Amino acid sequence: MQQSLEIRLGERLRRFRRQRGMTLEALAEASGISKSMISLAERGESSPSAGVLDKIAGALGIPTGVLFLQEEPPGGAPVSRAAEQTIWRDPESGYVRRTLSPAGRGLQFMLSEVELPPGAVVSYANSERLALVEQQVWVMAGVLVLDADGERHSLSAGDCAFMRLGQPTRFANETARPTRYLVVTSALADVR
Repeated sequence: MQQSLEIRLGERLRRFRRQRGMTLEALAEASGISKSMISLAERGESSPSAGVLDKIAGALGIPTGVLFLQEEPPGGAPVSRAAEQTIWRDPESGYVRRTLSPAGRGLQFMLSEVELPPGAVVSYANSERLALVEQQVWVMAGVLVLDADGERHSLSAGDCAFMRLGQPTRFANETARPTRYLVVTSALADVR
């Protein structure tokens, strides 16, 4: 029987926290998220929002998307089958994230597909610890309003934007139709 996504996500949070020698208290202080919320997430008893996961991942010094990679030994399968890809729905905004990249390949970058429902907004704090991580966002369908690097961009299907993490970013769908986009995140090779 396959573990639930909440259990797998919680195990990854706990593993990254322990690898960094952090207590629950230290992670709570560094992230600004309560110790009880982190503990519930680590036990798989809650589904934190994208904003909460971003703050925890930032305090751990990893891109949020790393939390959704499947666990596989190094050199795992070079193909990520659609039926086996991790799909996660943000409980706050309703956005759906599909992790496309194969796991266990010593990744230099990661691909994720996102569907942002009409009227949805997702905001990330993007901790300064992630300043060396870069992202490109390519809109496949709909219109995405992206606030990054102190600028607002309205992106339509086919448009692509570049950003460095390290400052707050905001993704918004201000239309009545879903928006789909691809996110490419760099600098993941040393995040294990």
